[in-house]
Amino acid sequence: MMFNVPQYVDVEDKVVGPLTAKQFGWMLGMGGVLFLLWVVLTFPAFVVAGIPVAILFCLFAFYRPNGQTFLSFLTHWIFFLFRPKVYTWYRPEGVTRLPQKPQKVHDETPDDSAGRQIPSADLSVLAQTLNSEGMQRHEEIEDILKRIR
Repeated sequence: MMFNVPQYVDVEDKVVGPLTAKQFGWMLGMGGVLFLLWVVLTFPAFVVAGIPVAILFCLFAFYRPNGQTFLSFLTHWIFFLFRPKVYTWYRPEGVTRLPQKPQKVHDETPDDSAGRQIPSADLSVLAQTLNSEGMQRHEEIEDILKRIR
């Protein structure tokens, strides 16, 4: 049984012409604030105060940095400015450390394995086993490995 899968679910519906409901709300808010500035201020002061207000409201309505709204971008930016930049990790309560494996205690005696020679017969047995990728395993390999260690 086949179903139609909706596409473009992250695209908002256009309500008023090319504007979405949020964009239309921001434009109404901008109109209200500009009207209040028009009533309260003289014309030169209205122009000086109105241009930044219009730019700010247009940013809130249309600008989407990194795919998020400008309002959420601005709140994240403000939180970034005022929150501490260093995060200190604390162990959660009730969590205990896992037991660690006991580590090998190294003897203080010098290791003389650098000067030790392996007989050529043993080397040929080891090489034959390695070349066959373990398919031809000899019984004496374990004895050879014990002697080498």
